[in-house]
Amino acid sequence: MKQFIYLLLFAIIHVPVKSQNLVQIPVVNLQAKVEGKQVLLVWHSDEDADWEVQASADGKTFTTVGLVWGQDPKGSRGSFAFKQEATKIGKGKSYFRVVKSDTNTSSASNVARISK
Repeated sequence: MKQFIYLLLFAIIHVPVKSQNLVQIPVVNLQAKVEGKQVLLVWHSDEDADWEVQASADGKTFTTVGLVWGQDPKGSRGSFAFKQEATKIGKGKSYFRVVKSDTNTSSASNVARISK
């Protein structure tokens, strides 16, 4: 049942979002890299929030590819991480950002690009 709810939430928020309508949020050091066949994003923030991880092929139109609820238990305070198979994210998507998902206003981080 819990997986069904997560899948339903993911399906609801999996809508393309144009980047110009979002307010910048305090995310420090957003990094995106490939480890083997997985994409890893790490970032720090003083905001104790839930996050949407979004990906884009052109750096302008983003879609949600995952959710992060809470801080990384293996990291330091204020540390967040997201890891996903590159094939599940979508072909050609090399731009990433995180969006704070627990507010009434839309707000996004800076954009990180995977260097190849």
